[in-house]
Amino acid sequence: MNEIDADIVFIKNIDNVVAEQYVDEVAYYKKVLGGKLLWLQKKIFSYLVLLDKKNTSTEKLNEMKSFLRDELNNRESILTSVTMKKIFNRPLRVCGVVKNTGAPGGGPFWVQNGNTLPTLQIVEMSQIDSNNQDHQAIVESATHFNPVDLVCGLKNYKGKKFDLLKFVDSKSGIIYH
Repeated sequence: MNEIDADIVFIKNIDNVVAEQYVDEVAYYKKVLGGKLLWLQKKIFSYLVLLDKKNTSTEKLNEMKSFLRDELNNRESILTSVTMKKIFNRPLRVCGVVKNTGAPGGGPFWVQNGNTLPTLQIVEMSQIDSNNQDHQAIVESATHFNPVDLVCGLKNYKGKKFDLLKFVDSKSGIIYH
């Protein structure tokens, strides 16, 4: 994906190829996901332009903090203009997930890697400790699982492609049989 020269990319989970009778409905929701990504990007890009000016008002900084919490589910408590710029200036993805009807699969979970704050991520069942009762309770109470459709923003607010390799978690991986 790092070689693709596009502003946004739509990705479909191969496990969820749609029957022909649902093509129109799926197309509608792809547009919704794309619209959500574009709306988020517009806000984020405008915030990054303001942060570049280095004299952003306290009111605008508070608005950005609320946006991070409410729209991006960021739990960072100490948000300076430098940390906000770092959080904003990265690739963006919007995921469409399916309702959990009891079928096996991963889903959205808060994950803590090392000393960082927890972040909202999509995990697979193989990443969850099945012997941990707390983890199992989370899985059983999950309302949604597996990203079916994703839309990803690959360029920054200056129109330059992100080097996606800088955002890879090299300590994470899954081997399937």
